Amino acid sequence: MVIMTLFMGLVFIFHALSVILLAFFVETTAFVLLSKVIDFSAVGVLVLGLAFLRKKLN
Repeated sequence: MVIMTLFMGLVFIFHALSVILLAFFVETTAFVLLSKVIDFSAVGVLVLGLAFLRKKLN
């Protein structure tokens, strides 16, 4: 459980940093579009990573 929590925390930290940096470096329209790509990518990494960790740890 600790490993899965650590994994989720790292993904959330990476997601937050990515969105913050994106906000500083691109225009508003590009931010809205690219932030959705980052959001869906983070969800995908979480789902795939948690599935892999559950399989690996059991």
